[in-house]
Amino acid sequence: WLTPFVTLGSSFLQDSDADENGDAKFKWSVGLNFNVWHYDIVSPDFLSGRLSIESMLEYASYSSESVNGDGTTVDWSDFSLVVPFCYEMFEDLSPLADKSLRKSLNLYVGPALSVIDGTVQSGGAEEGFSEDQRFGFIGGADIFLAEKVSIGAHVLVFDQTTVTGS
Repeated sequence: WLTPFVTLGSSFLQDSDADENGDAKFKWSVGLNFNVWHYDIVSPDFLSGRLSIESMLEYASYSSESVNGDGTTVDWSDFSLVVPFCYEMFEDLSPLADKSLRKSLNLYVGPALSVIDGTVQSGGAEEGFSEDQRFGFIGGADIFLAEKVSIGAHVLVFDQTTVTGS
């Protein structure tokens, strides 16, 4: 019911006016996934699966350098919470899956909260920034090819739309 996680990676700043990306820097996060509620659907067979409400709480820290190479750095943190309503289908849809595969498709949709706090440092000056819109929406799907191997995509909508694949 409760799963802690850690992520490590890189992040970059995208200048929407110049349509260019800055230099990639370090990104890390820590968080918790937890199940709030679930209900198993047994019949009819074609709907067998699980309805659930799951939550993810995450604190992430990002860093990037500006696109124009003038030494400007941007650092920001993001505290986020998503509470999607999920439908997990337990049918075996994959030719790669073994007989122990418990779920093969996960669909989810729900509200999201994101609180951003950041700074831009340039030429000795520092300026702060925050999010334009805290409340948004998440939706997505994951297809399980094997018990621990999946491909998926999700859409986050706040003041802009972000599409992510995994």
